[in-house]
Amino acid sequence: MTTYTPTLQTRAALIGAAGELFATYGFDAVTTRAIAQKAEVNLGAIHYHFKGKNGLIEAAVHFAANLGWGETLDELIESRP
Repeated sequence: MTTYTPTLQTRAALIGAAGELFATYGFDAVTTRAIAQKAEVNLGAIHYHFKGKNGLIEAAVHFAANLGWGETLDELIESRP
């Protein structure tokens, strides 16, 4: 039986590490090597999962905008009293 858990864990680790580093140092100052090191994954995983730093930035921003819960920021604001 094939399991995809390591792949999902790797993606989540990369998005989390990227988000922390981008928030602290900015997009331009953070290297893919630093992200991979913080996420404790192989540097090639960034290209495999996101096709490079720009794809990872997009995924991290998308995750943050959706607050990680599947709701967009607009939906979350509209649902508040």
